[in-house]
Amino acid sequence: MKNLVLIGMLGSGAKELAKLCSDELGFKYVDTDEVLTRNMGLSLQEMYSLLPPESFEELTLRLCTQLSQGSGYAIAAGDSVLRSRDSTDILIQADTVIRVDTPIDAIFSSGREDSHPLLARGRQRLYPLFDERRGILSSLNAPAVEFSGDWDYTVSQIIDIYRRLSSPGKPDRRGEILADIEKLYREFLTLGGCEGILPKERHSENILDRYAAKLIDCCQTLSAAYLFEKEKENKSEH
Repeated sequence: MKNLVLIGMLGSGAKELAKLCSDELGFKYVDTDEVLTRNMGLSLQEMYSLLPPESFEELTLRLCTQLSQGSGYAIAAGDSVLRSRDSTDILIQADTVIRVDTPIDAIFSSGREDSHPLLARGRQRLYPLFDERRGILSSLNAPAVEFSGDWDYTVSQIIDIYRRLSSPGKPDRRGEILADIEKLYREFLTLGGCEGILPKERHSENILDRYAAKLIDCCQTLSAAYLFEKEKENKSEH
């Protein structure tokens, strides 16, 4: 049984979602940041300041290697793992890793400043950090769910993706594709000014056309995945 690993930016809700998923799946919850700070007796910020980068990387890699050799864990891969590409690669190779994509506005409206002191510094000071982490996340070869505050719905999405990717044989990607469609559709509406977030005139029709094309492509992929799964179910019945 593969582990479930959730990874996201600071304040993304990945830790809370991993804990909820652990309850649903009957897995043991593990927070990588918490394990590292407990073992070292230092906060993450103290480790970032006091330890040479290669030493911190080695500690994180060792922890991820140990976790990947076990099973039945719901792992919240914190900022310590996100900073280490070798660690994320180890987890992706051995486990089911799912990205938690949380909009910046949702992060700062989540009220998590007490549990994430860095958030108390404010948006402007953290934008460079978020940009860096977003770039790392987008480069990971892992499916993603968008989280905007609906805990129950997001947990159901994560568990659906986990179960399908962890099943033997060719994985059923319908849950993952549906999540991608929903994310694209939300971005499409935002770019079109339908939600009043961005003025419509600032975005050309070319951008909207590209998003529409992506939506159509995702829908076609979903149809193909559905037909494949339907054929597989029919064969299992005979």
